Amino acid sequence: MAPGPVVIEKVIIGDNSQNGIYKVGNGTLHVLGSLIHKSVVNGIDCQVGSVSVESSTLADNGGWGVQNAGLASILNSIAWGNVLGGLSDCNTVEYSNSQEVQAGTGNLNIDPLFVNPGADNYRLSYSPMSPCRDAGNNQAWMDDARDLAGNPRILPKLGVVDMGAYELTMPASGTIIRTR
Repeated sequence: MAPGPVVIEKVIIGDNSQNGIYKVGNGTLHVLGSLIHKSVVNGIDCQVGSVSVESSTLADNGGWGVQNAGLASILNSIAWGNVLGGLSDCNTVEYSNSQEVQAGTGNLNIDPLFVNPGADNYRLSYSPMSPCRDAGNNQAWMDDARDLAGNPRILPKLGVVDMGAYELTMPASGTIIRTR
């Protein structure tokens, strides 16, 4: 019986002294809903086999967000602020935001406007509004899924998934009373 894919789901990998994830050997790696940031080398380095990255954020790594020598597909993800670039030699990129222009449907090449990456806050900004809000492509698994912070992957009123590991959540409404 052949081994199944390795799945890394809803994890934060940060401040590594090498690659965030280093994949060697045949087989498939699936990274889902994760944040990989501030690795000294690449966020993900796929040497052989295949890797799929979905609804994840790869930011501020010392090399590439994803460095690929195998077969890589990227969906609904953000690769931004990496020293060498967002995505290198990825086979399929869709509904994702990368530092460099990527061929494929629904891709962006614009600052995602993270809340405060210097303080490791890679959530999407509400003000100014992140261009990654409602810019993803809904998948069947997202109906009841949660993002990395535990928020619904598809917010009921908006109906379209955001790019990256975090859904943009609106601030609570209320009254502000200013006193002197």
